[in-house]
Amino acid sequence: MAKIKVENNNLETIETKRGQVRFNKMTTPGSVVFDLFFGTLNIIISVIIMSLSVVVYLFKDEIQSVIGDQFALNTMPLFYITIPILLFGILLHIYSIERIAQRFYKIYGLVIFALGFIILGIIIFMIFKYSINWLGISVFGNTSLGHNYLFYFPSILYIVYSIFIIYYSLIMMRR
Repeated sequence: MAKIKVENNNLETIETKRGQVRFNKMTTPGSVVFDLFFGTLNIIISVIIMSLSVVVYLFKDEIQSVIGDQFALNTMPLFYITIPILLFGILLHIYSIERIAQRFYKIYGLVIFALGFIILGIIIFMIFKYSINWLGISVFGNTSLGHNYLFYFPSILYIVYSIFIIYYSLIMMRR
């Protein structure tokens, strides 16, 4: 039987000290750099929010002694809601590395797609459990500040962001 060797026109071979390395010419460095930047941005923002939540949780008694007991200062919902964003940033980094290697990047795109639905489910749960201004009520309690309509914005932003993650993961799976 004759064996046919098929060369993929999208792959380019480079000679290095360790041997030949093949990479995909179709993967543009700009889009991979954007994915890495976007993942890093998600990681940094989520770590900052999680750190502030933990600090407020640890010093809750001291803060309440200064400002009074009318504020609940329950930052654990904020902590829990940023964990999927941290996971999204980490998965986006893994996706970028796998996309450069041209291995399992579509599987990571599918995992990010599922994570987008999990994020959407979490925010919907938070809205049904507390209200649309769950952030204001959980941090500032049932005060006029806690019921301020400006705290609707984080919920709406989080819903829009989770829908964007779902859309972006669909684009990542089509690459």
